[in-house]
Amino acid sequence: MLSYTSGGVLLAALLHASWNAMLHGNRDRFLSMTWMSIAIGVVSIFVVINLPMPARRVAVYRRVGAGASSIT
Repeated sequence: MLSYTSGGVLLAALLHASWNAMLHGNRDRFLSMTWMSIAIGVVSIFVVINLPMPARRVAVYRRVGAGASSIT
């Protein structure tokens, strides 16, 4: 049986392959990116609505991560 990590890696690989196939399969890349962005937005809204907020102790790590990503 697959672990959660292995399943996540396989899901990421599937999503990456699907993204590339949709982007390179259509001649109009702008249209492809537009549709993919809309789909990502819909999925993101669903996730934000249905998942609980993270614990308050996670805020420190989010700030450190945001600070580190703004440096690079």
